[in-house]
Amino acid sequence: MQGQADAGAANRRFRLIELLCAAWIAVGAVVTLYVVFGLNVFSSSWGVPLGPSRLALLLIVGVAFTTPFAVLFISDQLRRPAWLAPRGRFVEGRKYSAFPPRRYIEIAFAAALILAFNNITLPFPGVSLVVIGLLFAASFFGPLTVYLSVVVAHLFGVVLGLPSDAGLGILGSLGTILLDGPIYAFAAWYFFKYVMPPEKPAITVRRLAQFVPWFVSWNALHFLFWTLIAIPVWTGPAWYGFLITYIPTNYPTNILSGLIGAAAAEAAIRGTRRGPPVMPAAMAPAMSAPP
Repeated sequence: MQGQADAGAANRRFRLIELLCAAWIAVGAVVTLYVVFGLNVFSSSWGVPLGPSRLALLLIVGVAFTTPFAVLFISDQLRRPAWLAPRGRFVEGRKYSAFPPRRYIEIAFAAALILAFNNITLPFPGVSLVVIGLLFAASFFGPLTVYLSVVVAHLFGVVLGLPSDAGLGILGSLGTILLDGPIYAFAAWYFFKYVMPPEKPAITVRRLAQFVPWFVSWNALHFLFWTLIAIPVWTGPAWYGFLITYIPTNYPTNILSGLIGAAAAEAAIRGTRRGPPVMPAAMAPAMSAPP
């Protein structure tokens, strides 16, 4: 009975968070439209592409519009014990902490993956393999871990002066966090909810069919945040010339890298399911799953 009461309270808190995030997003959409069109970011009056004034505008948009998406998807994870448990080790009825020791290991591992793939130099402009690390972390670890790993990866990129962040500086890296964090928190949420739910270990054809709408949906969010909002704000008068090189290189790369990251995550998830099955707490040994 206590477990049901806790679940009911968590669900009520989440409904309130949903309403608050919906209002936050609505207000943020108005702010974003004002920044892009009301302030006319296409004008040269806001300075050079990636200049401090433009980066500051993007931070305003990020806090006002993109951040509530991350809050919403992470909050949904926090109310679901199966999403907080280690992959393949969920025990029904057991309580799981949002930040057990393994969470910090997950964040460090995922951030290292993101940094590694983001700093592989390729002989093609606008092409990056970073989505391999991002999508693996999203699919395997969930919204909370992938969001925090994006934060850690970019902050370390700035501190260490790595090529992925050295040209952006702290403002540009914070802007990237505010854009990529919610995108891949959403990708994680969709994967956990519809593609390979941790509480439903069986892999079915119907769930595998969700790969297509999953890919379309997170790329659509990427298109909204980056192509329609960030690039005009960051580049100003140069936005059109930037887009005609960015779209043909970035999105095919995202899809290819995403397929690699998703395949790696799917293989890893299948590997975890060779261990002890999901079971009720009453049937599980006392130490059958870590917190």
